[in-house]
Amino acid sequence: MKLRLDGTEKQRNYISAVEDDHIRVHDQKFTRSLIISTNTLHDWAVSDANEMDALLLQPLLDLKPEIIVIGTGPTHIFPSHSSLRLLIEAGVGYELMTTTAACRTYNVLLAEDREVVAGLILP
Repeated sequence: MKLRLDGTEKQRNYISAVEDDHIRVHDQKFTRSLIISTNTLHDWAVSDANEMDALLLQPLLDLKPEIIVIGTGPTHIFPSHSSLRLLIEAGVGYELMTTTAACRTYNVLLAEDREVVAGLILP
């Protein structure tokens, strides 16, 4: 799915396209899970939402977001409450959704100048 940018926000890490097997940011294609924020973009060692634990979620919190969007892959998965305890205790808002929906939500929040971080799981 192509996501259209208005051309005024080129310095930010907007997601320009998402498919089941990759995400495109600017002209770069990512085929592995990643963490993305306004100016951060790096690999995330998660391939299954059920694998998430405090160690894997901490890099999202380290970026000091006001909200975290987690894309759980092609299907919406709810990890165990204990897996998400770190986010709950930190008092940071978070949402879980499919990766495609998370990409759209991330772009909307970024356009609203929100301090958003997304953890996006790809197969």
